[in-house]
Amino acid sequence: MVRDIADVTLGQRPVWNGIMGQDDVDDVVAGIVLMRKGENPSEVLKALKARIQLLNTSILPRGSRSSLIMTALG
Repeated sequence: MVRDIADVTLGQRPVWNGIMGQDDVDDVVAGIVLMRKGENPSEVLKALKARIQLLNTSILPRGSRSSLIMTALG
């Protein structure tokens, strides 16, 4: 049961302003991955890692944000 591993309460969730950090870096990207029922977890993870690699190398280059901003603005 959930109550065996966590405190469950009712109330409002904290306001999240869209800022996230990791390891003293205050500008990171996060996402949620959902897997369909019946899918092979190993294949899903393999495809996820490939997509992350694509994002890191071509779409979200490290360093200047200018190319990302210009791409977003079209």
